[in-house]
Amino acid sequence: MASPAPPSKKAGAALEWRGLGFEVPAKDPKTGKTFTKRILSSISGKAKAGTLTLLMGPSGAGKTSLLRLLSRRVTPTEGTILLNGHAPDYRFRRVHGFVEQEVAMFDTLTVREILSSTARLKLPERVGAQELEERVNKVVDALDISKCVDTQVGKCSGGEKRRLAVAAELLGEPSLIFLDEPTSGLDGASALNVMTILRRLAHEQNRTIICTIHQPRASLMPLADQLLLLADGRQVYAGPTWTDGRRDGMLGYLAALGFPSPSFENPADFVVDLVNSSAEEDRAVAAADKDAGSPAAGTDGKAAEHSAEAGRSDAGEAEQAASLRAAVHAAKEAAQETADGLDVTGWQAESEAARLSALAPSDRIAEAAAIRAARSRAEFIEWLAAQFSASRLSEEGRTALTPDELPADPLAAAGDDGHRSRFPTGFCTQVGVVLRRVFLFKLREPEAVASLAASVLMMSVIVGMVYWQLPLTTSGLQDRLGFLSLFLISIAFSPLDLVLLIPRERSVFLRDTNANLYGTLAFYVGRTLADIPFHVGFSAVGAVIAYWMAGFQADAAKCGIFVLLTVILMFGTTSLFMAVGSLSPNVATANGIVSIVLLLAMLFSGIFVAQENTPVVFRWIGDISYLRFGVEAAATSELTGLSVSCTPQEAALGCVTTGAQLLERNSFNTDLDYIWPAMGWIVLQGVIFRVISLGGLHFLFTKQTLGERWRAAFEW
Repeated sequence: MASPAPPSKKAGAALEWRGLGFEVPAKDPKTGKTFTKRILSSISGKAKAGTLTLLMGPSGAGKTSLLRLLSRRVTPTEGTILLNGHAPDYRFRRVHGFVEQEVAMFDTLTVREILSSTARLKLPERVGAQELEERVNKVVDALDISKCVDTQVGKCSGGEKRRLAVAAELLGEPSLIFLDEPTSGLDGASALNVMTILRRLAHEQNRTIICTIHQPRASLMPLADQLLLLADGRQVYAGPTWTDGRRDGMLGYLAALGFPSPSFENPADFVVDLVNSSAEEDRAVAAADKDAGSPAAGTDGKAAEHSAEAGRSDAGEAEQAASLRAAVHAAKEAAQETADGLDVTGWQAESEAARLSALAPSDRIAEAAAIRAARSRAEFIEWLAAQFSASRLSEEGRTALTPDELPADPLAAAGDDGHRSRFPTGFCTQVGVVLRRVFLFKLREPEAVASLAASVLMMSVIVGMVYWQLPLTTSGLQDRLGFLSLFLISIAFSPLDLVLLIPRERSVFLRDTNANLYGTLAFYVGRTLADIPFHVGFSAVGAVIAYWMAGFQADAAKCGIFVLLTVILMFGTTSLFMAVGSLSPNVATANGIVSIVLLLAMLFSGIFVAQENTPVVFRWIGDISYLRFGVEAAATSELTGLSVSCTPQEAALGCVTTGAQLLERNSFNTDLDYIWPAMGWIVLQGVIFRVISLGGLHFLFTKQTLGERWRAAFEW
């Protein structure tokens, strides 16, 4: 057992990563050939306890990929990751939290309900209700969301949702927090508020916070302790950010290379543009800069005006070109002013950049511009990465933390209780929390509940009114068959709310399972139980209403069979809809698939076309259709044993006098023993659909690899 940490040390998390690389298989869209695509190359660095680290770069730079590697959500192709000087083990999940870019939560639940349910899943089951509530109140105060604590999440502002997502992760008291673009989509004030809170959490609570950021406003950057700049998966800088003086940190480093940031420009914009501009843009800027410094542009205004008029017939274009030259000239002067007097010594080890840093500011800027203009964007990024790799900062990033720099291990302080499960709570607790969440979510979705109630109860009443108290006549027998088919088909179309809800709930499911709050099976069981009062309850009541209104046989056993068949058919339908929803990437796709499947099931249900008259190529659809088995079983139960008398006119036409004759005419089974196997077949299909749905939820639309999802499938 590890020796206790010295009292002077605070518990915390220091993360180190060396030589990280990441590759994924990809396919060429033109040739269809598979190749290996490199996402990250040789990334090294470290984040000390109590610091805020930013991962910055243009879109596609590899920021999120690096964040997922560091959080161990994805396994690196090469390189090592150390937590407090040791390789992370299964306990790593206990000390870190991850906040996704998209805030995925149930919109109709309140902030307090979200936090309370999350706390119940994150904290051990031995934690009592009072301690749980205290923990919730603590994070509410820390993240400044007390004003919206009883507000539904869907009615909160973007900044409040971001802080809620951070608060949910803080419930587990993580020493290490990863955030993917926490300021994305927020206005300037909200983004500043979020970053200020993150800095306070890092410095005051000794948490290690690492987050990606795309192109922040200038006031956000000094809040961070260090910054790692990526471009095309390469590391072009890692070290201190900068202060308001702009003469230190990354800006000082870039100035030493000959790329000073203009004083009037957002440094973050300047940095991202530096590594994101194409070779064509470089040449265009160089040409404009050349024009700005030419005699015609700088000393002879009339000559410049004459040249513009001769080259352009449109006066607006001439004015635009003059504005461009003026802007470039101003940028050059501002950059020169920033570079003058800047101490650039000590940034570089032996490299080409060491020679640049020794030049005068004006010469350094000119030569750096020439280096950039002579290279394509990819070549320029390679050059920047090579210069950083040879720098003192890069060497410091690759140097291991000393024992004095390492914090007290929070895992060692807590001890190893041998609890190796992915989840802090047991299966039953997970099911209970999911059940309550989904039930409240559905209960507060009046449109979905009203749609289900209308489609089942109102359709039961309407169909019952149309087929009110059917007489025992030949036409009455035929109408009974029409009633059964119409009612059961309406039941099959009723739970369309599942097609709408499953894709919406998937984002919440993926967020929670990635955070190890519960497993796929627990979510599925809880979600299924939450549907019972709505789908089973409405269908059973609707069946009783319709049975009585249609004047079917006053036999409790036959009525019970009809109600049971309706409930079982609802089970089969909801199972089908859940499978389609789980396999579909969005609501529109799910709706399209469901419409086609139900149309085929209805067409080959045996009502519109007898099974024996169905073309052979389509007959298999009727042979497996759960809707056909439901209609046939219901017709067998109701019509068997009924007999009627014919009028002379009906007798001349060969009228049907018994229910059995009508069943035979429609190629339906006349044996009452057929009912139970038919019910069993519907249940079996429902179970198969549920298994497909469970697999779709677990394996599809996730950022983890297939192997990682397979391993997770057997963890409880």
